[in-house]
Amino acid sequence: MLGTRGARDSDSIGAADAARAYPTGHAYRAQAVALRIVAGALILALACNVAGLLVILQLIPGLKLMPLFLAIEPEERTVVRIEPAVRDGTILGQLEHGWVREYVAKAEAVLPDSRLMLAVVQPGSGWLARRSTPEVYAAYRTANERYVRDAIAEQVTRSVVLDDPVRLPQQGRVYQVDFTAVETAADGRELARRRLRAVLAIEFRATEASLAEYRGGNLENPLGFTVVSYVRTGRAEG
Repeated sequence: MLGTRGARDSDSIGAADAARAYPTGHAYRAQAVALRIVAGALILALACNVAGLLVILQLIPGLKLMPLFLAIEPEERTVVRIEPAVRDGTILGQLEHGWVREYVAKAEAVLPDSRLMLAVVQPGSGWLARRSTPEVYAAYRTANERYVRDAIAEQVTRSVVLDDPVRLPQQGRVYQVDFTAVETAADGRELARRRLRAVLAIEFRATEASLAEYRGGNLENPLGFTVVSYVRTGRAEG
């Protein structure tokens, strides 16, 4: 009896030892140990940071800790300021000439469509307003608003044929653009033809846009092309 019980006890102890000595399939036990190690390391790192901060405060008596609160705004409400980095060069020169031509064409052409014209001449968000100084845009409205209204009402189209812009040899970015303006009635009859000249000075200025526009690459005028002076005159025939 004693011998049999002793053998059974021995067998039971051996099984328990085997269970402790070999994997049981419960991986969470190893994970728990790893988590304890990571938590201990994080607590130790935090303690080191606090100790370092206390040492800095002792070395710099005038240093004070101030709370900092960061407000996260939607991208549509976040405004970024874009400073143009403009240098003279072949590519930039070609772009600049193209923008000058486009500005003169927009400023001088009239379409008998109120929706299309509004996108060009509307205050604030219109194409011309966004590329002109307030003074230049105000002068444009004074000189052209009544004509544009009458042309739309009478279904008159004014088209323009532009010569290549010429940069004048004077300080700043000043261009001369000769063009011909042709007024046409709704039935195709030519009402008037005039030879005109526009002299305009331009600058590249900082612009503002929403963060969403900036990140999405939807900037309408990324280099800040701005007309700071615009004068239209007649020119001699021939």
